[in-house]
Amino acid sequence: MEKSKLLMERIRDGDDSAFTKLVQPLIDKAYKTAFFIVGSRVDAEDVVQNSLIESYSNIISSDKINNFPAWFHKLVSRRSIDMLRKEKRRNLDIGDNDSFQSNRPNPFEEVIATETNNEVRMAIDSLENADYQRVLVMYYYQELQVSEIAEILDVNVSTVKTHLRRAREVLSRNFILRKGMEACK
Repeated sequence: MEKSKLLMERIRDGDDSAFTKLVQPLIDKAYKTAFFIVGSRVDAEDVVQNSLIESYSNIISSDKINNFPAWFHKLVSRRSIDMLRKEKRRNLDIGDNDSFQSNRPNPFEEVIATETNNEVRMAIDSLENADYQRVLVMYYYQELQVSEIAEILDVNVSTVKTHLRRAREVLSRNFILRKGMEACK
């Protein structure tokens, strides 16, 4: 955290390379988060780009950012949700369902990975509680610690743990119900 504060001071002093050092380790997780929320590679890239611009502006104009990585992940999540809401208001399809993969060994594995990603995504989207969705994405896709999630969402650690537990329970119940209904067909 001290490193990020020093880098932000260097940015305010005009050192543009410090911004690269500050955000470079965060880009992959930010893209994965944005992609999961908006569902489109192009939109995810736009979200990350806009978040980078906004974060640079905020660093220059303010010194009130205490934990930049947590603040940046929160910014990306919020901007992703904003974009999703904007797209839904326009009644547009929110994108293709390409899976986020850099290595594509063969078409069969690609189809399996895409189907699995779609099923997981649909399961998380089926949760009615948006807090459960956010916590699952941050924990499993961004690979954030419970304490980091609590800081980003500005809630207690115990609240994050409760949301994780309850979300898992709902997903488990939904899975069991779906398998039971398929067996009855």
